Amino acid sequence: MCFRNDGVLRAGMRHIGVRQALRLARGSGVLRVLAGRLWLTRKGDDVDYFLSPGETFTHAEGGCVVIESALAGAGTIVFWRPDLPWHTRLARDLMRMLSGPAGLVKGMR
Repeated sequence: MCFRNDGVLRAGMRHIGVRQALRLARGSGVLRVLAGRLWLTRKGDDVDYFLSPGETFTHAEGGCVVIESALAGAGTIVFWRPDLPWHTRLARDLMRMLSGPAGLVKGMR
């Protein structure tokens, strides 16, 4: 199912053409269909998923997920939002706390 020649879907919006297969980048995240219809398969899962505009798929860490357009002609537009690594989330949250109403970061300069 996951072949090396499948393209990798990175963060952001992407048009998936007809007969084009993409793998979700490593890690967890949320995939949203913006236009068209999406065909999604997951390694180790006997079920194929079909998503319409507005529907989302939450991918947990691990496992290979391949997506393709389920429409002939127009293709599909998706938005992939990967989760941030834990250390990035921690740094962001600490900066928010320190720069809050007390302005601790400002006082440290």
